[in-house]
Amino acid sequence: MNKKNQKVLFPIITIFIIIFLIEIVGQLSSVSIQIAKYGSATNLKNHIIQNSKKRVLCIGESTTEGGYPKILQKLLDEKNPNEYQVIDSGYQAVSTDFFVKNIKQIYERTKPQKAILMMGINDQFLISKNDNSSSEIGNKTSKNFFDYFYIIRLTKYALGFLNQNSADERFLRLINAKRIEEAISFFIRNHDEMNNKEVILKGIELITDNLDLEEEEELVLEVFEDIIQRFPDERNYRVERLWFYSDIDNKDQVKEEISELEELGGAFQYLGTFAFQALNDPGLSKEYFENALKNEEEFDLESKAVFFILFENDKSKEREINEVISSLSTEDRKVMTPFLKKLTYRAKKELNLSEEYEYFDKNQFSKKTLKNIKSVANFLKSRGVKVYVAQYPLRSVKIFENNDFKNFKIISNQQVFSDVLEKHPYEEVFSDSFGGDFGHMTFKGQEILAKNILINL
Repeated sequence: MNKKNQKVLFPIITIFIIIFLIEIVGQLSSVSIQIAKYGSATNLKNHIIQNSKKRVLCIGESTTEGGYPKILQKLLDEKNPNEYQVIDSGYQAVSTDFFVKNIKQIYERTKPQKAILMMGINDQFLISKNDNSSSEIGNKTSKNFFDYFYIIRLTKYALGFLNQNSADERFLRLINAKRIEEAISFFIRNHDEMNNKEVILKGIELITDNLDLEEEEELVLEVFEDIIQRFPDERNYRVERLWFYSDIDNKDQVKEEISELEELGGAFQYLGTFAFQALNDPGLSKEYFENALKNEEEFDLESKAVFFILFENDKSKEREINEVISSLSTEDRKVMTPFLKKLTYRAKKELNLSEEYEYFDKNQFSKKTLKNIKSVANFLKSRGVKVYVAQYPLRSVKIFENNDFKNFKIISNQQVFSDVLEKHPYEEVFSDSFGGDFGHMTFKGQEILAKNILINL
């Protein structure tokens, strides 16, 4: 073998050996970075059961263990002395698979009348090779071939950890903590590091709704230019810049932006909305909407509202109007109300931080996680236990409402924590932000959680 080939092969072989050694060490070590391990009946907690009292079982991970159950016990004792026993069944670094496998034993050891489930966050950090189980109580099924390899699981964990600390997540963390000025500054400084298009759009809306556009015109335009250069075909960003030009009364740029949007195609609904609300030109707006219908564009909620206003009494559009109406949910109708009231003006949406920033709500739990939670809840319910499914602080309960959890009492901790963060710094309520939009709670945070759970029991 010549020296040139040796120079190429040596680093490749070295890397292979390092990966092989990591794999061997990882497979031999049962601890390593093994988040979400199953555990077994032998390492479950032993509880001293007081049969004379009603028992409340608190099931969860590190956000439960050693935290709110103690405070809940104290609150219940103050309200109903000697009537309840609160059992802390929180386990650090476990996934929902752990509870699917062990819920029978947990139940047999505690025999509760009520159970509070707050779980699922650790599933995003899965690294255990045992985590591909089914959602059947006590059963496991075959695993993905690649998940047998420790190095693959380690890589997944590292990527998950890095994602929690990405610019997108840090920005949303500031939003959910209602630190708006800091969020604006962060977005201006770090928008070029952000990759989630939906989150970037929220950042644009944030700066255009909160900055003095005349004083900060140059800064805002610079941000727009950077973002549009990165995503030249993303129409939503151009539409927002179009509104910006309209707000600062730059008619030449408005015309130029409209021309660019027309060239991109597929943006007629936005142009129709703009012509109606900003230019107060129903005729032009109708032309754009006619083109949008020809192109079979899928209307967003604001465009549906304007379309409804324009063609409400047009019999030729009766079918399209009926389709718009039938497509609206109850929540959509509430959101449309301000648009319908402000017919000729741009209806700038009030920034509802809990609702607008539902990026986490859409992505927080996988189907498997939801199936596991429901499996544990159904098992307890079948034993006559009254089950409460608690959502994590600052997160919406819609994910449960939209996934058929109607047989269980859902406890929302979104509004109560949002209200507290309006008056207190994030650090007083959470000690970290491991969950992305929330973290492990301080004593104050655990107290808030316990009091809110007590109200719902």
